[in-house]
Amino acid sequence: AEIDLTQAIIQRASVIHILTERTPELVAPWYVLPASKLLHVPHPSYRGVYPDHVSRLDARHALELTPDEHVTVALGAIRPYKGIDDLLDAWVDVPTDQPRRLVIAGAAADGKPAESLVERAAVLPRVLVDARRVPDAEIQDMLRAADVAVFPYRQSLNSGALLLALTFGVPVIVPSDGGLEDVVDPSFARTFVVGDRGSLVQALTDAPALATP
Repeated sequence: AEIDLTQAIIQRASVIHILTERTPELVAPWYVLPASKLLHVPHPSYRGVYPDHVSRLDARHALELTPDEHVTVALGAIRPYKGIDDLLDAWVDVPTDQPRRLVIAGAAADGKPAESLVERAAVLPRVLVDARRVPDAEIQDMLRAADVAVFPYRQSLNSGALLLALTFGVPVIVPSDGGLEDVVDPSFARTFVVGDRGSLVQALTDAPALATP
């Protein structure tokens, strides 16, 4: 039904705005976007949209994180397609050679799958869960406390959360197959192969190298 609806909109639209240049290629298995209708305007940043005055130390204090921890944040609504369970599987295998903490923050979708993810994350060591829609004023706490942001999505085309992390200058981990890789650069990002647990473990393990001054 969703594919049929999308095709109907495509047929009727005069202009189709795409955020990622590879969108026609990535959606080709489901529908065709006519090149003559496409307008590519990349996702903008969020600079100036959210409060940004808290210090790193104060942000960590607000979240009860210690200054020496390497903090990885997964920010955004908790949905099964976002791969949070894959992230939790990988996190168990991330070395404990240094203090590390995973922060998962965002409202959980209605239904048992999302609830189960929250319950699982809540009992894992080195994991902090805040399963609510994060108020605008507290976004800065999550991102100023973070050393890196992870987006373990199983499918990805665009992500406002990714642009939000980049707006705050936070390095990122993104899937290598999809639209998110097109937004980043190796100087501030690592990629992983969707479905390859070892690949995600390696990206998380290597993440401290991204946390430069």
